[in-house]
Amino acid sequence: MEFENNEQFDECVEKFKVLKLKDKRKICENDLKEIMAILQQLNEVNNNKIKVLFNREITDMNKEECSEDDFVEAMFVYINSIKELLASYIDVKERK
Repeated sequence: MEFENNEQFDECVEKFKVLKLKDKRKICENDLKEIMAILQQLNEVNNNKIKVLFNREITDMNKEECSEDDFVEAMFVYINSIKELLASYIDVKERK
């Protein structure tokens, strides 16, 4: 894997760093949801009607006081859902 520095991305990260923790959490959650939606659409375009993995830990993100444990557990669910969607997409593409 090769990495590269990008000035615009660095500026974006610096702006992210100064946000309140609650706002950072929301951005991370929304970004993961967006990735899941894109992968779901890619699967559907390839006639792969996969359902997205779900676990109740995601609903903990909606609590008034979402703890650090709640956040990390929800991120774990989102990440694994994304991995399943990606694996399914790759599997469909390889069969074609």
